[in-house]
Amino acid sequence: MKPMYMFEDVFVPVEFLFPKAYLEFMQSGFPDLTPWWFVAEEPAKAKMFYQTINKCKRSKKLLIPFAKIDDSTGDIACFDGEDTTGNPKIFFSVGSEDSMSCVDWKKRYFLEDINAWLIIAQKDAKRWREN
Repeated sequence: MKPMYMFEDVFVPVEFLFPKAYLEFMQSGFPDLTPWWFVAEEPAKAKMFYQTINKCKRSKKLLIPFAKIDDSTGDIACFDGEDTTGNPKIFFSVGSEDSMSCVDWKKRYFLEDINAWLIIAQKDAKRWREN
């Protein structure tokens, strides 16, 4: 099944597989995880984030953005676009980062998968609602 989250005029490897949990969100509707939001809900912004991270910030690892947090950090959660297992790690493009060209990806902070990210996003959402 081809996911609805597409970058029609930028390169996403054919071998890349979106995680099953993400595809289920696509079909059933994204959960409200405010302050996080899924960039697939705004394709023009998704494309802009993709291009900013991979071209402007010159990431040497292909990153596929899928969620952004609207707080003071402006972080963007991204799938490891080089993964072909269907269970990619989650890396973050940090809002204050001007360049990603020198990142040592073996030492960079990451989450094991979308489920690990979801736990953090749910905690962020709970704190957001309580404030």
